[in-house]
Amino acid sequence: MSVPLFPPAFFHALAGLVRRRRLGPGRAAAPRAGRGRRGFEHRPWSPGDDLRLLDWRATARFDRPLVRLREEERGGRLRLVLDRSASLAPGSARRDRDQRRLALALGWLHLESGGVLELVVGGTPGRLLAGFERRAEFQSLLASLPAPAGNDRVAAGGEAAVRPGPTVWLTDPWSGLPGALGPRKRVAELILAEEDRPPAGGLLLRAAEAEEGFEVDLRPERWARRWEAWLAERWARIRAAGAEAVPVRCPTEEDPVGLLLRAEEAGLV
Repeated sequence: MSVPLFPPAFFHALAGLVRRRRLGPGRAAAPRAGRGRRGFEHRPWSPGDDLRLLDWRATARFDRPLVRLREEERGGRLRLVLDRSASLAPGSARRDRDQRRLALALGWLHLESGGVLELVVGGTPGRLLAGFERRAEFQSLLASLPAPAGNDRVAAGGEAAVRPGPTVWLTDPWSGLPGALGPRKRVAELILAEEDRPPAGGLLLRAAEAEEGFEVDLRPERWARRWEAWLAERWARIRAAGAEAVPVRCPTEEDPVGLLLRAEEAGLV
């Protein structure tokens, strides 16, 4: 039996995310109105800073302690760009569905915080939404998206990508990189479980939209090393452009709640 795109358990987990963001790092008391939430940029950790504010992933990546700067909880505009190209659904609709679920979580949290959301899908102009009462409209927009197809040039540097301000691309490791990366830009790549392990039977590689690829060795340990090295090279190009790469491993089974947990662990939501 197919799992609904947005099941009740998903909204229950999303409500838990909202509560945790309101409570703050110690989760003991709600912050005052206007207190900041973790933003897109970092600064070096200084003696006296609360250790709970350390961004451990960034610290490990750059080999020095870093604290994620905070931005105002109320107001602000977030641009959410959905790459809907063919590689989003390589024979399975799971990454397509997970992309829409993460988009709903990100937009829901931003609208709940009082911000303005701009949704950019494919080559269409951005759709602006403001106010938590627009969440149902936002959900309907995501539920009605057509299937991924073709080569989505917005993800590779269309008009929506060149505007300044906080932007999150929801894409996959096989799409072309956005053409206007820089500060306050995040590239969140959804990785399927089967892409993290070699196939059990024969292997057929087909370029859905790009010429990139890598040599295949079906021995599990060599597969893992080569795959991780290929991903690391891609993410290094994103960081070199001043943006942040955020890998999100999709659950093995279709599990919207597990997806939210993994996105939270990755620092995406």
